Amino acid sequence: MTNVPTTPSTRRAWLATTLPLLAAGALPFAVNAAPPTPVEVWKDPNCGCCQDWVDHMQANGFSVKVHDTGNNAVRARLGLPQKLGSCHTALIGGYLVEGHVPASDVRTLLR
Repeated sequence: MTNVPTTPSTRRAWLATTLPLLAAGALPFAVNAAPPTPVEVWKDPNCGCCQDWVDHMQANGFSVKVHDTGNNAVRARLGLPQKLGSCHTALIGGYLVEGHVPASDVRTLLR
């Protein structure tokens, strides 16, 4: 087995290929990737806007578990007054999140 010396041109070629990929995010395993934040959602099975929010959260790195059982019972169990309720209820990082809260706002809340 022979060692092939790394020449400056080989290093430059490697850097020229690798750095743009890192900058573009094409190498997802390059840095310690945080696991997706779990979200548990209770919603009506026939509500399309709730599914849109679930899709939005998943597209923004959250791992969503959906309960298509409605959310009145879980709101009562968690102590949220019905008058403050919305079309779906979520538990995220120990917080009760009601309605269509953007993923960026949820990330801010979790920080």
